[in-house]
Amino acid sequence: MRKSLIPRLSLSIFKQEQVLFWLNGQSILVIAEKKRKQHDLVVDTGFIEGKVADFDKALATIAKVSKKNLIVLKNPFRINKAIVFIPTNSSPVEKTVMARLFRRAGFSNVELRNYSTSFQAFLIKQDYEKGVFVYIGQEISEIGVFSAEAQQSFVIYYSLNEARTEVVNFFREKHLFEISHEVALNIYQELGKQGKKFSLVVRGRSSRNKEILTTSFSFKDVEPLFSFLQKKVFKELDSVIQNNSFRLIQPEKWVILGDDFFQLCLKSYQEKPLRLKSEFDLMQGIEWL
Repeated sequence: MRKSLIPRLSLSIFKQEQVLFWLNGQSILVIAEKKRKQHDLVVDTGFIEGKVADFDKALATIAKVSKKNLIVLKNPFRINKAIVFIPTNSSPVEKTVMARLFRRAGFSNVELRNYSTSFQAFLIKQDYEKGVFVYIGQEISEIGVFSAEAQQSFVIYYSLNEARTEVVNFFREKHLFEISHEVALNIYQELGKQGKKFSLVVRGRSSRNKEILTTSFSFKDVEPLFSFLQKKVFKELDSVIQNNSFRLIQPEKWVILGDDFFQLCLKSYQEKPLRLKSEFDLMQGIEWL
């Protein structure tokens, strides 16, 4: 019997494309046809903390991001699948809205993946039987502990935005020195990289006379800030470590994404936690899920 040509013709006519999106609060990361791009979210994008705040504005944002990535939507000869990574603590309603958003944008198939699921898949691929992941985002942060038998995720109230604000306030109050949020984030990152060897030339404005200055700061100048931030990190870590799920699993391996300072503090629990560079490291492991 002659085999049907319909399946073969269908594959040649209909082009299938899988696009990955990671919503991390202040940006959208996209992988489309093996190309990786990050799009910063400015004011009125319709998203807050990785969730839909205004449906119509969020829809316009997804359409704009798709266009920039040359993703052809609402084409009868193209089947578009969106895999969207969202915060683990997203409610059922929030998940429903997110899925509807991408379908309205023109994706015929939408799958939602929690941050924790992507971390667990990555760690299993690394032969970690049980471990802890730490994700410190611009607005969203969470810690998860897992084993082959159980998994538990915790939202933590420590983010890059919060740390950056503390740096700005410290320099304003302690040194009468006004700095931008970009400079503050750089200071925070260097504190994580250099630790007590911290030394950095900082450009800012005097609070007294508004004069623009370039000043060198040593660890001694920022030690109170370092201690304050360190206490906040340890408070979040202790709340997780004292949890029953953590005690039952007793994880051995740690992996962290997003924050050198948090990683520096983690050395009290594990000397060399695995450090991921960006969310792209997790997104590209989608085939493991």
